[in-house]
Amino acid sequence: MAGPSKEAQLLRELHASSERFQMLFESSSDLVCLVELPPPHGSGRILDANPTTCRWTGYSRAQLLQMQIKDLLPAERLLKLPGRLEKLLKRGHIKFEMRLLTRQGSQIPLLAHARLLPSADTPQVLLVAQRGEAPAGGLTAAGPEQAMYECDFSTGTIAWSGATDTVLGVSNHELESFDQQAWQDQIHPEDRERVQASRRQAAVDVSKYHVEYRLRHPDGQFRPVEDFGIILPAENGTASRALGAIRDASHKREDEARRRQEQQQQEKTGRLESLGVLSSGIAHDFNNILVGIIGLTDLSLRELPQDSEVHADLREALQAAHRAKELVEQILTFTRHAEEARAPLYLHLIVREALKLLRASLPSTISIIERVDVQSGTVHASASQMHQLVMNYCANAAQALSSAGGTIEVRVDDVEVDHDYAAQHPKLHAGPYVRLSVIDSGHGMSEEIQAHIFEPFFTTREPGKGTGMGLPLVHGIVSDHGGAVVVESKPGLGAAFYTYLPRIHSAVAPQSPAPPEQAHGTERVLFVDDEETVRLFARKALPRLGYEVTTSKSGAEALSLFQNQPGRYDLLITDQIMPSMTGDKLAKAVHHLRPELPILLFTGLTEKIKEDFLAEAGIVEVLMKPVVMHELGEAMRRALDRPKSAQLR
Repeated sequence: MAGPSKEAQLLRELHASSERFQMLFESSSDLVCLVELPPPHGSGRILDANPTTCRWTGYSRAQLLQMQIKDLLPAERLLKLPGRLEKLLKRGHIKFEMRLLTRQGSQIPLLAHARLLPSADTPQVLLVAQRGEAPAGGLTAAGPEQAMYECDFSTGTIAWSGATDTVLGVSNHELESFDQQAWQDQIHPEDRERVQASRRQAAVDVSKYHVEYRLRHPDGQFRPVEDFGIILPAENGTASRALGAIRDASHKREDEARRRQEQQQQEKTGRLESLGVLSSGIAHDFNNILVGIIGLTDLSLRELPQDSEVHADLREALQAAHRAKELVEQILTFTRHAEEARAPLYLHLIVREALKLLRASLPSTISIIERVDVQSGTVHASASQMHQLVMNYCANAAQALSSAGGTIEVRVDDVEVDHDYAAQHPKLHAGPYVRLSVIDSGHGMSEEIQAHIFEPFFTTREPGKGTGMGLPLVHGIVSDHGGAVVVESKPGLGAAFYTYLPRIHSAVAPQSPAPPEQAHGTERVLFVDDEETVRLFARKALPRLGYEVTTSKSGAEALSLFQNQPGRYDLLITDQIMPSMTGDKLAKAVHHLRPELPILLFTGLTEKIKEDFLAEAGIVEVLMKPVVMHELGEAMRRALDRPKSAQLR
C-alpha cells in the first residue's frame, strides 16, 4: 500500500507546527502580541493577543482586537515609537524596555523583544515581553520560566527543553532518566490521579489539556505548577504525541492573592461608602428626634426652680442629649474624613462625663474603677472625639469580659516620655503627654490578633455581634491628634490600652457659661416640618419668645397657606427633607411671591449645602437640628433684623 503523499506529509507537519505554536502562544507566561506594523507603514492594529496579555492589561481579547498598540502605551512612550520602528525595519528585530498601560490606568514595566514578520500584505510584528526593569548592566534576554516537553506515546520517550532546572528541579544531565514514571513519582500523591485522568481524557479526545498540580523538587518541597498540553494525532486519528509546557504557578497564586486583596479592599471601600450614606440618613432622622428631646427638655428646665432635684436630673439629661448630638456629628466626621473644631481641654473631665453614661449602660457584673488625676494637664483636641475615644475603649473592654463580669479600670495621668521609650514606639516623641489607660480583666489577646485589631472590619466576635470599626476609629482619632496607642495583652490575662496624647502647657479652664440673654420678637412665623415632635417644639418655644406661629406638616400645605395670605407672614422656617415638596422648592416658590421675606432652613440634613443654591431659594441662613430655644431665637432675630439688601450669611 502506497505511503502518504508528500503533500499530505507536509500538511500534517504544518498542522503540527501550527498546533505547537498555538499551544506555546496560549500557555506562555509572557505577554505575546501580534501587531500590524504601526504608522506610517500600517495601522498598528492588534491582530492577536494571548491570555497573559489580557490578564496584565485588564482587557478581554475581543477588546484588544479593536485597539491599536498605541492605546497600550503611555503618552511619553509614544514619542519613542518612531525611532524604535526605524530600527526594527533596519534590523528585523530589536530588544527594548517599555511600559504597558493597563485598563485601570496603571503602568507595568516590561522587557520586550519585537521581531518583524514578512507578510503578503502589511508586515506584522511579533511582540514578546516579560515583566521587569532592565538590570543596571543593560537589557538582557531571559528565557521563559517553562519546561517544554514532547512525549512519544509509541516509544514512551520524553524530549525535554527549556527551564527544566528551575521548574522541575532537574538538571540537564538528569533529564535522560527523567521519564514518565519519574515524572509521575514527583507529582503530589493527592494530585496524581487527577493529573493522569486529565491526560487520559485528552488522549481519548485528541484535544488540549490544562491541569494544575504540585510537583516535588529535590529539596523535598512541593511547588505549584501549571501543565499545558495538546495531543497530536497519528495518521489513523488516534493519539500519537503530547506536546506541552510546565511552568511555575507561584506567580499565578500571588496574582490571585493580590486580586483577592484588591477585591477585599474594594469591598471594604464600598462598605465604608455605604456606611457614609447610611449614617447620613440615620443622622437626619436622629437629629429630628433630638429636636424634641433637647428642645422640650430645655423648655421644661425654664419652668423649674434651679435648685430642685428634677431640674438637676433634667440638666443631666440635656447634657447627655447634647453629647448624643455630638456623637452623631462625629460618626459623620469619620465617614467623610472631615475636620472638626478643636480646643484646649482637660481630658479627665471628658473621661468622668463618659464614665457617668457608661455606668448606666453596662451590666451590674462589670465594675468600673476610676483613677483620674484631676491635676493632669490639657490636650488640644475635639471634645466629642475624646468622648468617643473613651466610650469605644470601654465598650471594647466590656465585650472582652465574660458573662460573669469583671473590671474595667480607667486612668488619666501626666507622663514624660523619655528617648528610650520613644525609640521603642516610633509614633511617640520624647516629651510631655497626657496618658489615658483602659485596662480590663478579660480574656486577653494573642500577638496574632493584636496585629490586626486596628484594621477596619476586623473582629473576633460572632457575625452580627460587632462591626470591627470601634478600635480602627479609636486609632484614627489618636493618630489624627498626634498621639499613639500602646497595647499590652496576653491570652487569659486581660488587655491594657495606653493612649498618649501630646500635653500642652496652657488651657482655658472650663466654666459654666452664663445664661444667654434670650432674643424675643413679635413677628408672625410660618413653621414647616413633617415631624410632629419638631412642630410641637415650635408651638411651645416660639410663643414664649413672643412670636405668633403657624405650623404646617408639608411643603404643599405651607405653600397653599402662603398663597392665600402672602402678606401675613414675616418669616418662613422650613425643613428640607419632606414628602412631595422639599424645603428648597417651597423656599423658591415663596421667594418668587415675596423676594424680601427672610427664610430659614431648619434641617437635620447633614450634607453641606452650596451657598448659590441657598441664595437662589432666598434662604438667608441654615440652622442645623437639634437646637435649644435661645439658639433658635437668635437665628430668627438675625434673619428678621438683617438689612433687606444684605447677602446670604
